[in-house]
Amino acid sequence: MNNDNPSDLLETFMSKSNENYLQYGYGILYNTNKNWKSYKTIEPPYNDNTYTKYSQSSNMIVHLRQIYTNEKTSKKDIQFEHTIENTHPFRYKNIYFMQHGDLLLDINGMTHIFQKYFRLNTFQTKIKQIHDKFGYHLTKHMQGHTDSELWFHLILHYYINDKSSKGVRDSLTSAFINSLRDINTVGFQYRSNIVFVHENYIMFSSVYKNTSTSCVRPVFLYADMKDNLSICSTKLTSSYKVLPQNKVYIYNILSKKLTSRDISM
Repeated sequence: MNNDNPSDLLETFMSKSNENYLQYGYGILYNTNKNWKSYKTIEPPYNDNTYTKYSQSSNMIVHLRQIYTNEKTSKKDIQFEHTIENTHPFRYKNIYFMQHGDLLLDINGMTHIFQKYFRLNTFQTKIKQIHDKFGYHLTKHMQGHTDSELWFHLILHYYINDKSSKGVRDSLTSAFINSLRDINTVGFQYRSNIVFVHENYIMFSSVYKNTSTSCVRPVFLYADMKDNLSICSTKLTSSYKVLPQNKVYIYNILSKKLTSRDISM
């Protein structure tokens, strides 16, 4: 954010796609004249370098797609996941969302990851409960089947229906906390870094909750806040420091004001 020379950092990030599990496409949000525009593809950056056209934007948010595969994963299953509809960022009007991580479900003491097991009846029951929470007026906009898109629309439900006189920061924070509460209520747990973008406000957070006996490792969020604001799910430079988990941060790209708040669940 507000980086006058972002291209080197962008290239460092995009080089991560050389790792096998990050070869399933990318998406980029870039800001021009106070408006966000997006580009996404199911190709990795080394096959599609369109992102270089936007590499001089001082405000960029980028996502590399991961698909969980192993020796038992069929070509058909990969094709089902590897679609533009499942590629980040997700968009509703002028609001955008990206996630790195997973919604999780404890089934008989074992942690199950959404992307691998969402077809199970146990998952489908809980997915329907969340769909019922935000209703058809948002469900009809969903095009893929990822936990990221599901979570995005749950946050949206609270954010766009907030009729209070709260400021944007409070509305965003409240919408995110309410989404976490609903996710907890239906039984999902999580290890996720999220980014929610609306106009000049960017909300980001690293959240973790897993109480299963077969715990999964959390994902971490790193930041460099010295001269500008640079945040990533991997440590791109030596100056990156890990951010505390279960806090919500909101940054305004115009005022450059950053605020944070603890999340207690």
